[in-house]
Amino acid sequence: MKKVKKQYKKPNFIFRALGGFTAPIRGLGFLLKNFGLIRYAVFPMIINAILVVIIYIFGTKLLLGYMDRLIPDEKAWYWMVLFWIAAVFTVILFLLVTAIIFYIIGGIICLPFNELLSQRVEAIVLGKAHEEPFSFRVITKDIGYALTHEILKSTIYLFILVFILPLFFIGLFTVVVSIIFTVIFNIITWMFLAYDYFDHPLGRRRIPFADKMRFVYKNLPSSLGFGAAAFLFLYVPFLNLILIPLNVIGGTKLFFEIQKWYGEMEYRDISPRGKKRKELKK
Repeated sequence: MKKVKKQYKKPNFIFRALGGFTAPIRGLGFLLKNFGLIRYAVFPMIINAILVVIIYIFGTKLLLGYMDRLIPDEKAWYWMVLFWIAAVFTVILFLLVTAIIFYIIGGIICLPFNELLSQRVEAIVLGKAHEEPFSFRVITKDIGYALTHEILKSTIYLFILVFILPLFFIGLFTVVVSIIFTVIFNIITWMFLAYDYFDHPLGRRRIPFADKMRFVYKNLPSSLGFGAAAFLFLYVPFLNLILIPLNVIGGTKLFFEIQKWYGEMEYRDISPRGKKRKELKK
């Protein structure tokens, strides 16, 4: 008799988006229930703290120096109006740039630690250990593969930002264009943030870069909801140092929640490390 795999009812768009948005908070609950995971989250927190201090010290110094040069010698009211417009624009741009720098550099530096944390979460969720031991030797062996995808992802993301940057400048004078830019920027950023945290379980299965992006797109409601929450956490001072490991936990759990909706791995040709994908199709 042919065994029928259990199929879970796939939630609607809203519930999937809410499930993605609450994933980091549910990650906190998972961490409290499995508090031994905290030792894997400590190093990313320390690294992120150092990175935030460095970026904001140098960034603030550059910002204040630039603002001093913007102050007009003329005291006429129209010069002051232009100054405040330029000041607001500069501060917004500063916040965006620092967040993007923190996101890209922090993601690359913390990659081995986040991968180790995600591996432990996967072992707990699936109820079994990964087929390879949890060690930095394993992480080091795969670092070239992970870094290649990370650099490729960051390059594509920056290219898209440069491409839509003219909309940002036009939007300073046109409300409609400003709204269009904001929508495009947020959607793109949320999708790439979701990719970042889905990348850990997908990467362990040697999924090609294009298929990883396809996974994000195919599960767009969950991806946008999760990416929106991760994006908001980037702008919470100091608290974002703690929340980033929660994104790793929440993203890994969300990945396996998505698989339950299909009763099995959504990509039937996903394979563990090193196995040829076609072997799983037999």
